Amino acid sequence: MHDESHKLSENEAGAETKALRKTRTLTGHPQGEYAYAVGMEANLLAEIKALDSQII
Repeated sequence: MHDESHKLSENEAGAETKALRKTRTLTGHPQGEYAYAVGMEANLLAEIKALDSQII
């Protein structure tokens, strides 16, 4: 649990912050799944893209 976690989503424009995106990535939040795959499963992601290109 982050201290001051309510501040993670606050910025002047009302958009999500980098801290919120990183937290979602590290905690397995559904909105952080792609970022996790890019950072932690690069080989798997490359294999998926290669297979995807064979389908299209």
